[in-house]
Amino acid sequence: MCSSRILTRSWPRRPGTGSRGSRSGSRNRAASRPAVRANRTETKSSRGWSLGILLAALLGAAGLTGCAGYALGPTNHRVSGERSVQVNPFRNTTIEPRLTAEVGNALRKALQQDGTFRLETRDEGDILVTGTLVKLDRSYLSLNPQDVISPRDYRVSLTARIVATERGTGKVLVDREVVGYTTVRVGSDVNSAEIRSIPLIAEVLARRATSVLVDGDW
Repeated sequence: MCSSRILTRSWPRRPGTGSRGSRSGSRNRAASRPAVRANRTETKSSRGWSLGILLAALLGAAGLTGCAGYALGPTNHRVSGERSVQVNPFRNTTIEPRLTAEVGNALRKALQQDGTFRLETRDEGDILVTGTLVKLDRSYLSLNPQDVISPRDYRVSLTARIVATERGTGKVLVDREVVGYTTVRVGSDVNSAEIRSIPLIAEVLARRATSVLVDGDW
């Protein structure tokens, strides 16, 4: 008997097909996924940067708009340095003689830093500033925990009467009391603490007196 043979034809496999091709194709696709993810990440990052830049621009514009009504310089509509001021020694009625020089120096420094008036030191100021150091008070705020008799912190307050007059006319521009105060830690040496408090209280008083002088409507 003749055995029937079934003839089959072998077709050449395409690259990337079959078991090996499937595995290599899977590897290629798997390798391409990180690149796609990286591209997506870069796209999100660029979008984030764009949104951040836009937000910063909007905030900057809002800040400029909010500051449109704010102006640097004098707050009383005067031209900076248009008039000069001369600080004369204060009369001191307190028990601390060093306050006279400390207050005078602190007031000159504060006026110079403010810039509303030119500081005059040759007796030619348009405005003469003087006054009286009326009262120096000390009040204890807390006591030493180990010694309920000894103070630990105390408050120093200085009251001064500030007078500003116009040189040409003698007109009184300012005449009012100003109070400055500060807190001092006593420690073990009360005398040293009192000495430290003098320039501090003079500086605070000078800042408040400067505000009175430059913010007046005269």
